[in-house]
Amino acid sequence: MIYSDDYREIMKDLIAQKPRGEIAKIASRLDVAATLVSQVLAGKRHLTLGQAMSVTNHFELDPLEKDYFIGAVHKCRSSEEDLQNYWGDKLKEIKKTLQSVKNKTKIKYELDEAAKVKFYSSYLYSGIRLFCSIEKGKSLSDICEKFKISRQRAKAIVEFLLEKRLISEKNGVYQMEIQGTYIPPDSDHIYRHHANWRLKALSHLADVREDELSYTSPLTLDKKTFDSIRVDILNLVEKAVQKTFSAPSEQLVCLNIDLFRIDS
Repeated sequence: MIYSDDYREIMKDLIAQKPRGEIAKIASRLDVAATLVSQVLAGKRHLTLGQAMSVTNHFELDPLEKDYFIGAVHKCRSSEEDLQNYWGDKLKEIKKTLQSVKNKTKIKYELDEAAKVKFYSSYLYSGIRLFCSIEKGKSLSDICEKFKISRQRAKAIVEFLLEKRLISEKNGVYQMEIQGTYIPPDSDHIYRHHANWRLKALSHLADVREDELSYTSPLTLDKKTFDSIRVDILNLVEKAVQKTFSAPSEQLVCLNIDLFRIDS
């Protein structure tokens, strides 16, 4: 779903993602003629608030997306500038929440500040934690062999992860506990977290396999398209994270996605 101030643009985007005949289905849901829906999409008429709610139910929007769509209908139907500004501000607030990566990934667990300093100092901490989710867990020897580190280094990292309940231990086998951690976008550690794994990705570029993916594409586009792509990527992240929750842990992988403006 795109986050336009014009609910008709949102409807067009949602319809475009469906097979042919979607306008007729919406009309049936609203108990109106298909021509009325077409007139709404053409900007000749407005949905009523009741019809707008039916549209959100038809597309099975989540609660925040419903709030956004209904707010956009309010804004488009408002004839007074103060009301338009009011709903415009409301839409910005909802959009900020909708586009939050934390909201998209549903990851809530955060380490305390002192723990973050250590955990995000090296990719090894998150890498080893994730590695312990594969099969029935990993031994200290498995960890040393996988990451090519000394037993002393591996033991220190494992002890930290145990202390923070990120892994558990039974009979010398370590298993992952908490599935995901989150860093707020304004955290001092966000740079280090991204840098750790991007450096790891760079070191892997010389040996990318056919069944892997590495993609870089400098290009030019307008702000609207940029924002639309960002939403598409966030939706992809949401779907990817949902898949990982039910996927069996068989191999350690890393997903890096970047989209940014070149200012210098």
